[in-house]
Amino acid sequence: MNSEQWQRVSAAFDELCDLPPAERETRLVALARDAADLEAQLRAMLSADADERGALAGGPLALEDLDGLVSDQPEGSVGASLAVGRRVGPWRLLAPLGEGGMGEVWVAERADDTVEQRVAIKLLRRGLETDTLLRRFLRERQILARLTHPGIARLLDAGSTTDGRPFFVMELVDGRTITSWASERELGLEARLQLVIAVCNIVDFAHRNLVVHRDLKPSNMLVTRGGEVKLLDFGIAKLLEPQAGTQMTELEARALTPAYAAPEQIRGEPATTGNDVYALGVLLYELLTAKLPHRRAARGLSDLGAELEQESVERPSSVARAAASPFARRLAGDLDTIVLSALRKEPERRYAKVEQLADDLQRYLTGQPVSARADTFAYRTQKFLGRHRWAVVTAGLVAVTVALLVGFYTARLAAERDRARLEAEKARRVSAFLTSLFELSDVERTKGVKLSVRDIVDRGAARLKRDLASEPELAASMLSLIGNLYNHLDMQQQAVPLLEEALATRRRLVGPLHPEVAASERELGIVLKELGHGDRAAALLRHALSIEEREPGRELEVAKTVAILAAVDGEAGDYRAALAGLERAAALQARAGAAGETDLAQTLTDEGHLYLSLDDSSRALPLLQQAFAIRVRRLGPESPTTVASLLDVGAAQLETGNLDAALAAAQRVLVLAERAYGADHSLYAWGLGELGSVWRAKGQPAKARELYERAIRAFTAIYGAGSVPALIFRQSLAGLLAETGDLRGSLREHQAVLASYQRTLGEDHPRVGQALFEVAEARLALGRSQGAASEAAAARDAEPDMRRGLAIFRRQLRPDSNRLGEGLVALGDLLCRSGDAVEGTSLLREGVTVLAPGHPGGDARLSAARAALRACPDAAGVSLVRR
Repeated sequence: MNSEQWQRVSAAFDELCDLPPAERETRLVALARDAADLEAQLRAMLSADADERGALAGGPLALEDLDGLVSDQPEGSVGASLAVGRRVGPWRLLAPLGEGGMGEVWVAERADDTVEQRVAIKLLRRGLETDTLLRRFLRERQILARLTHPGIARLLDAGSTTDGRPFFVMELVDGRTITSWASERELGLEARLQLVIAVCNIVDFAHRNLVVHRDLKPSNMLVTRGGEVKLLDFGIAKLLEPQAGTQMTELEARALTPAYAAPEQIRGEPATTGNDVYALGVLLYELLTAKLPHRRAARGLSDLGAELEQESVERPSSVARAAASPFARRLAGDLDTIVLSALRKEPERRYAKVEQLADDLQRYLTGQPVSARADTFAYRTQKFLGRHRWAVVTAGLVAVTVALLVGFYTARLAAERDRARLEAEKARRVSAFLTSLFELSDVERTKGVKLSVRDIVDRGAARLKRDLASEPELAASMLSLIGNLYNHLDMQQQAVPLLEEALATRRRLVGPLHPEVAASERELGIVLKELGHGDRAAALLRHALSIEEREPGRELEVAKTVAILAAVDGEAGDYRAALAGLERAAALQARAGAAGETDLAQTLTDEGHLYLSLDDSSRALPLLQQAFAIRVRRLGPESPTTVASLLDVGAAQLETGNLDAALAAAQRVLVLAERAYGADHSLYAWGLGELGSVWRAKGQPAKARELYERAIRAFTAIYGAGSVPALIFRQSLAGLLAETGDLRGSLREHQAVLASYQRTLGEDHPRVGQALFEVAEARLALGRSQGAASEAAAARDAEPDMRRGLAIFRRQLRPDSNRLGEGLVALGDLLCRSGDAVEGTSLLREGVTVLAPGHPGGDARLSAARAALRACPDAAGVSLVRR
């Protein structure tokens, strides 16, 4: 099977697995009609899935090869019980990769000839199938479900052998351990530091998903032939947020690799991100000196704990000097400080986040001052001279120039020093506060009460005024942070007072024209936009923009504010201004390259949404696909932001008629959104509504209605009954009622939506214009069903609504808008049918002129418009068809 065939089979299999058993056979037969070669393969895969998916019933699983578990049992004492060639589920074992105290690892390949694929399979050793280990597998399922990243080995399959041993199939990483890679290729200092930075970025991704690895070591970090770092084995990782069934036993809490374990791990203290910072410090020490920072010879945990009291770490530069390493001289100073800061015994004295360690290593590579180093004038001057040595040498030829430079930079560097100290202290305190919030998730500290993410954020908000009353600048940062967390949790009402207080505090501390004030105004503007307070949001955003445009080097901040302001303009109905703003923002972000790519994805998404709202899916789809591609590359395919982007692509595919792609996208979104956020989040609600629209297009009205009603209830609970998302799906439901024959119900629903839009958006919004046309069309449909007299009366009632709607479109939309073209055609056709052929013909011709450029090959709307024009008689009653 080639890759194209496998993609077709895989997509079809995913679709079939998501269907109820009663519908699966029907869909399989339909798929086989289009591609007969798929049927046998799909039936075989479904059969295998029914047999093997028991271990996957709750989601993906994985196995940690716990060779670092502190134990007196010698490695390899439990003999391997498998042989080359044995079948394990759909896989055939090829060769052993390795074994540890708990498991075996094999290279395997597909045994059912469906696709050529080699993988790594981990199996629990015979006799070790304990409840504790099985609980650990379930916990790792939760962890891997949220960790989709190019630097983390992927889970591919799971199941049980015929004798009941669980197995786990992982991506086969063809690489060397990070230390072997560096030594075999005799990497220089910079290349070794770049490797550690790459690992830090992967670990930071895990931390941002509330996961601590807790067993970082070279054997878990492989470097591929292409030089890419892959992180393995999350078997003893710890979730920093509580989940059902994840409370660890004492044995699990003490699983570790002694040489790389942080002191607090050995003492059995709760897991924190500091565990991984310490392990990365050990790795950095080893890569720079070829030695470990300490000798931990004890085998038992109590003896290891006693060793910690006597343990000290020699400076890396001293170790390198004794070994005559070429790195010795360069390790002295900043690198010594960075390594020792990561290896502090006390977690609070280490780097608070892995991101800070990576940042200091990057700053060292670029000659910048590092945050771990004492911030003295001499040190900053030394770093400045190092970055600009040739300019300073040239200046040194003229003594007067040197004197002027020294005087100038003395004052400037002093100001930089004070600002850097303040920022470093603020960052440290913010990190400490965040760490304390995450510690709330530990059941030991909450007396067995398990807290949700919202509980943790609520408690953090409650603590702010009590703990930070005397530190207003730090309080403003934390108010802003927690306000944004509330916004991401769809709790905008709770976010507003916190963000308002942060803004007021910053205005008081730094004045109304400071960049921090602009950032605060932008954050508050975003939340107010979500709540529908467009005027207030626009005022804040315009003031923020005026500040940012005066500051040099803030193009990305300008772009971000312009894009959000464009979204506000779009929601206010000023689509021309919105499109102009989004195009400006996208141009600024594209010029910034990789630094602006994440923001560019959001801008492209907003632009795509705008075109979708204008019924211009042909323009929307490529924009949304580009945004999705960026997010897959930068965030991974299962990031919540990427999932939302997939939902957008599916909506555009639905509008362009690609129903199967739209169905697959909507179903995938629901699975991933529920896993990431739960069923009470707006992303899940959008997925419900989108799936309803797909089933409606596929001719399944009962399914569509149920999904629309669920989406409406969800959006009403989140945003309120008059919110735009709730009204969008009420419009969809009204259309569905008409399709199923409930014409009166459809008219009532359309009228209710129109009234709500008028109350919340005003009389001149394009959504109000669209709702007017939909009310008019509903009147006409009901009138036609009741006879000629009723149809004529309905036409008289519908005409004023259409004229008001068209007037709104002319004022608010671009002259090439599909929606304007459709409005012209609808009113022109009505007038022709009512006897006003002169104006009707004129409007129809204008409508065709608007629609034709965007559809050179023609589409259903353009064809219908041309047909209406041909059928309309002129003023003398002569049919235009004859001309």
